[in-house]
Amino acid sequence: MKRCSCKRANIEYISEQVRKRGWTWIGHMLRMDNSAILRAALTWAPEGKRKRGRARETWRRTVEKKRMAMGYCSWVEAGLAAADRVSWRSKIYCPTLHTEKRN
Repeated sequence: MKRCSCKRANIEYISEQVRKRGWTWIGHMLRMDNSAILRAALTWAPEGKRKRGRARETWRRTVEKKRMAMGYCSWVEAGLAAADRVSWRSKIYCPTLHTEKRN
């Protein structure tokens, strides 16, 4: 039985869809007022140490790494880019190579 590849089926990889939808949501959050509680999730850092056995990587750290990879040095810079919805969408939805490693 042959496996159908995403390219042959003309569909996106799920990881690519998750990436695009995540950045669409982050753009929405960046356009919110500074006093919005959701916006605090981008910059809030909990105090103290995590319990033994818990992952060190948090959602915030992951998103900050992705932000740096997109070329934005700060959330302010990303917020200014998100204010222009057309350029923000073009940056998110531009064709990218699938870089996920397969086993």
